[in-house]
Amino acid sequence: MTLYPSLKNRLVFISGGASGIGASLVEHFALQGAQVAFCDIDVDASAALVAALAAQCPLAPQFFKCDVRDIDAYQSGLRALEARLGAVRVL
Repeated sequence: MTLYPSLKNRLVFISGGASGIGASLVEHFALQGAQVAFCDIDVDASAALVAALAAQCPLAPQFFKCDVRDIDAYQSGLRALEARLGAVRVL
């Protein structure tokens, strides 16, 4: 796998990261050493993904439950994320 040093420790945010393409993005950014955060409505799949990647990646992904159709909750979740981890640098 090609490594991109510019991603190391960068805060990456992914909407819908629990399955499919989103989960693949979470996995590959996390394997690059990025600090990955994602939201999804599927708590079980999200927890399973975080648990699977926590042992493999330098930084375990962070998850918050959110339905992106709820704009207020989405914005609130992003503000809380940035307050805890800093500014998102990759969307």
